Amino acid sequence: MSAVEDKLAIYDLYAEYVARTDACDWRGVAELFTADGVFEGRIGHALGRQAIGNMLVEMNPTATSGPKRRHICANPQIKLDGDQAAVRASYLVFMDRGDGPLPIIFGTYIDKLTRDQGVWKFAHHMLVHDIASADIGLNKPLPG
Repeated sequence: MSAVEDKLAIYDLYAEYVARTDACDWRGVAELFTADGVFEGRIGHALGRQAIGNMLVEMNPTATSGPKRRHICANPQIKLDGDQAAVRASYLVFMDRGDGPLPIIFGTYIDKLTRDQGVWKFAHHMLVHDIASADIGLNKPLPG
């Protein structure tokens, strides 16, 4: 693949990640990781697809529970290095609070990606909540 094709495939990975997240398809989100992938954020830390899927299912709403949310991923900075990539991107989460959508989280994804059998996957995905609504309990430092 050319650098342009790699970057387009990586954009598609992030688009798929937010689509599955918004659909509350937590097992589907986990499939976007390498077999030994790492998920790290304020909701928890997990190693491996199965553990990531379990954690996301346990910590997040289902598609029919809780208010609807929408994630927007923007401004990805992609540094390619063969079958590896480092990505830093901004994200914004809106939640339906009954009278319309409100922004609740502004953050940064800090990621390491790996091309796994020709497909870009998350090897290490870290969510940093730069600004979060106080009432959702995320304005605290990362553990450790």
